[in-house]
Amino acid sequence: MADAETIPLRVYNPGKVARVLQAGTKIGVLTPVKEVRENQDFGESGREAGRIPEHLVDLYEKNVAAAPEYRDEIAKLFRRYQHVFSTSNADLCQTDLVKHQINTGNASPIREVPRQHPVKYQGEIREQVADLLSRSVIEPTESPLAANIVLVAQKDGTKRFCVDYREGRLSNSPYR
Repeated sequence: MADAETIPLRVYNPGKVARVLQAGTKIGVLTPVKEVRENQDFGESGREAGRIPEHLVDLYEKNVAAAPEYRDEIAKLFRRYQHVFSTSNADLCQTDLVKHQINTGNASPIREVPRQHPVKYQGEIREQVADLLSRSVIEPTESPLAANIVLVAQKDGTKRFCVDYREGRLSNSPYR
């Protein structure tokens, strides 16, 4: 297949079993579109007739509340670039386009002693770790580096799983 015919495609595997797609595997069919019309009339709220994609409505409303004079421009941007926004946690994934490295200089690795979490949060922690593992966001490691986690309460009552890197920032790392 020539480069002009190559279309990058993000594939999500919702299962727990790894699947391998070999080069050249047919995974879909493209159908040419005869006409694409972009609707320029966003109306008073910018949301009539589903013009703002459902997964962007909350973000749109927050942006318009902060800058109402840019209502139409915000609506146009959200419609045009809706494909770059995540629709849920399930479509957040990783890339191999960039290799990430953290230069710690001559600092020795910091391995924090795990904190004891309240029993009422331990189930939530197990669930979030299992979810992150199943989506390959994290992986088991034998690294000499280790940081604790914290559950941060969100406005909607859910808990966000975060890594507490504060101890590492207090070290003699050049990135403190």
